[in-house]
Amino acid sequence: MLEYPWRLLLKILCKFKGSVAVEHKYPDEKLSVQLIQALGIKDVDKSAKQYNLDKNKLIRYHYSK
Repeated sequence: MLEYPWRLLLKILCKFKGSVAVEHKYPDEKLSVQLIQALGIKDVDKSAKQYNLDKNKLIRYHYSK
């Protein structure tokens, strides 16, 4: 319901301020282990499809192996 107004607001902000989207950095090794333990996704293919996420980024940012 709020997705369209939010996207419209982001487009307006991007037009005047430049890009507001920033890709986060890779976690260090210790944080990576903690992320996988706390948020580890068992079936990365299924989760990526279900939530419309980029499978490669899930693996790259250590949310899955």
